[in-house]
Amino acid sequence: MNRPDDQAPTPLARVERIQPPGLRPPAASPLPPPGVLSLLLRHWRSMTLTFILTLAAGFSLLPFLQPVYRARVEIAARPAGSHGHRDPDFEAWLATQSRRIVSPAIRGPVAARHAAELVSTEHPLWQALGRSRSAAAILTDATSASLQAPLLMLEVRLPDPGIAAEVAGDLARAYLAEQAAVRTEATAAEAARRGRLQSLDRVIAEQDQRIDELRRSIQVLVPEPLVTQQRSTLTDLQRRRDELDVEIARCVGQLQVVESQIAATPIPPETELRQRVRLDPRYQAFEADLAGARTALANASDRLGASHPELLARRRHVQEVEARRAGLERTILADLKGSSLAVPARGLPATEQPDTLRRRLETLRAERFSLDGLIARRSSAFDEEFAAAEELVRLERARDQARAERARLHDDVPSAAVADLQVVAEATPAHRPEVDHRPLVGAVTVLLASVLGLGCGIGRVVLGGDLRRMDHREVLFAEHFGTPLGMLSAAPAGTPEAFALRHESIRMVRTALLTRLSGPGGSIIQVTSAGPSAGKTTVAIELARSLAELGKRTLLVDADLRNPAIARRLGLEASGQGFVEALAGVSGSEGIRVDRSSAVDVLPLARPATADEAAVLGTDGARSVFAAWREDYDVVVLDTSPVLPVADARQLSRDVDGTVLVVREQHCDRNDVFEAVAYLRAAGGRLLGTVFNAGRRSLAFHGAYHYGRAYAGHGSGDILDGA
Repeated sequence: MNRPDDQAPTPLARVERIQPPGLRPPAASPLPPPGVLSLLLRHWRSMTLTFILTLAAGFSLLPFLQPVYRARVEIAARPAGSHGHRDPDFEAWLATQSRRIVSPAIRGPVAARHAAELVSTEHPLWQALGRSRSAAAILTDATSASLQAPLLMLEVRLPDPGIAAEVAGDLARAYLAEQAAVRTEATAAEAARRGRLQSLDRVIAEQDQRIDELRRSIQVLVPEPLVTQQRSTLTDLQRRRDELDVEIARCVGQLQVVESQIAATPIPPETELRQRVRLDPRYQAFEADLAGARTALANASDRLGASHPELLARRRHVQEVEARRAGLERTILADLKGSSLAVPARGLPATEQPDTLRRRLETLRAERFSLDGLIARRSSAFDEEFAAAEELVRLERARDQARAERARLHDDVPSAAVADLQVVAEATPAHRPEVDHRPLVGAVTVLLASVLGLGCGIGRVVLGGDLRRMDHREVLFAEHFGTPLGMLSAAPAGTPEAFALRHESIRMVRTALLTRLSGPGGSIIQVTSAGPSAGKTTVAIELARSLAELGKRTLLVDADLRNPAIARRLGLEASGQGFVEALAGVSGSEGIRVDRSSAVDVLPLARPATADEAAVLGTDGARSVFAAWREDYDVVVLDTSPVLPVADARQLSRDVDGTVLVVREQHCDRNDVFEAVAYLRAAGGRLLGTVFNAGRRSLAFHGAYHYGRAYAGHGSGDILDGA
């Protein structure tokens, strides 16, 4: 919804974008928006700093990347005494030598002999920090061996080519010396091996003869199944005997308990016998049948007549069931009275009756006696076979061990005896490094620095909102903003050239503004912006001073009721609410002050206006005050509040002769500027033009024509900074 122009909203309250009446989309600019390159060049310092820092970080790693030189020794190996035929023993031995030549036994003495040289290959920084590795660790990482039959190649990789060649040569000589010593020892070991083989052959022959004799005696070829079977049989018999002992003890105890119960329990009375009858399963079955028959009879009586055939049949069925139940009750009761089950202690299953238990006990004892005799006979008969079988098993195991040792001795040929070794290529210092990562790291660093620098620029453009901020070309050439009044340079102050550039820019704005102010009497203009911190107050002060230099009677009014700043900027002492009191008719010219550095009359504000004081903008007092000022002054410059946060500038735009909109480069949002222009036009105000503040204008023209000499002696204090 639209806000009325006579209502002053809360400063900076921008909850939603409101389209004012008559708002039309801005006309297309004849120039395209700023290019990507121009946006990136605005952040060239950040991009350059990122590029340099990345280069410094990457190049700082180069001293830690040492080149690696390789030294190689080639050793030829051939079978000892071979005439060109393939030797499996030699091939098996050769496959193990690529690990043997770099084993700790070979590396250890060489590392100790070259400890100082190996440690010196570490980076000086690690040596200074005491973090360098030991010589053994360096040599372990630097050595490697490979096999390309029949060549055994030893390689050493170190940052120093001379040390690498020397260490590789020493490793090869140490390996050859070890193999020569092993070969000498193998000669003596071979003689011992042959003697041991002959001894084993004799032992195996004796064991074979004894094994044959034992097999004939027990009449089996393999003794293990016989021994296992005999032991299993005896074990089963003994286990069965133990089970019989347990069963006999249990039966004796059960018989004693039953006999004691029979002796202590009297014969039960008639009522208890009848209770036992009712607990009989057969009796309970008849009871269930009788209950079902009675239920069916009751149901039939409810729905049938007394003489119905079905009802009569059901009555006969109930009577039959009752008769059978009574007969069963008499039978069970007679059985209980006439048998031993009538005694409660004897109410046990047939298998637990005293007579049954006594017969079971006699059977178990007879089986136990028979089993003892069988075990004794089996043990006596198998003693000799057990001894022979066990001896046969022992001899076979001893013979197998002797045969395994003989096979191992046959295969265990001394390694040095199967090969002749000879160095065919000595290690020489390498002229070029095998591995050097410094060029690649340097190239990657440059590429990464370029990418990060470009990414920094793109990030600042995207995250910083450069794509949404105004560019001076849009303001100067877009029809939507009217004819531009000029561009104020953002060149740093402090030199005559910088002051000249700023002063001449204000003069250009003044000239363009005066050409658009026509008519009798004085003119009243307001200087405003879309939002805060665009530099409107600075432009208003500099424009008023420039008009005064031209001889114009100029009045500078602080009409920014929300954030007055002119008194503080000019160092004036404000005693009252000048513009507010003038509109309210409280005071006339009493609050006007004179700027010490120019002939400009200034009407300042001592403090921000209250809500009641700001309401005077909506009254008719502004027109009368402005009419009086037109009589007294040639130009009245109003420094008003921004357009979007509050409605003050929109209300005043109807009463003034024109509005100057200040746009600050890379600060004002494009949409905010479009909206501010639309609000001013919708309020009925006249837009005199735009002033592009803090634009990037080169000092080359002024420096080339020496315009700065005319402003010699002016310092940075003559140029106002701020919003």
